[in-house]
Amino acid sequence: MDLVFRNPFRVLGLPLTATSKEIAKRVSDLETFAELGKAKSYPTDYSFFPGLVRTVEAIKGAARKIEQPEGRLFYSLFWFH
Repeated sequence: MDLVFRNPFRVLGLPLTATSKEIAKRVSDLETFAELGKAKSYPTDYSFFPGLVRTVEAIKGAARKIEQPEGRLFYSLFWFH
């Protein structure tokens, strides 16, 4: 279930159609919020899933996972469109 609960698109709060530029901006925004100890929520934070804590490490890890087209395709199979 980690492929869904810790999906990079969920961690970053992004749709599958996000561009590389949108991903980079979201990573920057989320890192800033995480460093300040503030939480940010997005429409993809579905309430029927377990809670999600966006730490700097989780944000960077999620970005790395969808950096390459192969990773992006793989994780898109386990997220909602």
